[in-house]
Amino acid sequence: FGLWHAFQGYWTGLNPEGELAKKYGIIQKTNIIRPWIDPPQYLNLCLVKPESSEAFFNDFYKELSDNGVDMVKADGQTATHLFTEGVAGRVSTMNYLQNGIQSAAVKYFDGPNYIACMSNGNDVMFNFSKANVWRNSFDYFPERPVDIQAIHIFCNAYNSIFTSQFAWPDWDIFQTGTPEALYHAI
Repeated sequence: FGLWHAFQGYWTGLNPEGELAKKYGIIQKTNIIRPWIDPPQYLNLCLVKPESSEAFFNDFYKELSDNGVDMVKADGQTATHLFTEGVAGRVSTMNYLQNGIQSAAVKYFDGPNYIACMSNGNDVMFNFSKANVWRNSFDYFPERPVDIQAIHIFCNAYNSIFTSQFAWPDWDIFQTGTPEALYHAI
């Protein structure tokens, strides 16, 4: 049984008033996290303190494992720079976070059974040491035109050549009931 979660805890991180923020500490930054929304929305982004990330992920994944979760998919990893810009080192923060999440995944999900999602960045790649599955592409969008479906597959194929050197490539999903389903399946 798998569970999806945002790499930062939630899309904008931890609740700054919540118990987790008090327990682990946070770094805060106001930034645009969804640049496709017009007009731009500046949001309060709250990331667990990098030095506390190992404890955070250990506690988080222990709780999940104790409740029957066997694997996780952590999304939005390359967005971490939006949380750290001007307030923490991007590279060192990713090092802490990746070490914390991967170590916890190995400890609690037998293997690890962990998929790194939206993680196509050097900061993630150079810290990918204990994990085993890497998401290759942008999201599958069934409502987009057929030519976008071809780009989705094209990007996955090319990215797989590279990412297969250090991880099992994850081509994301597709819906079997859409007109381009056969194209994706092949």
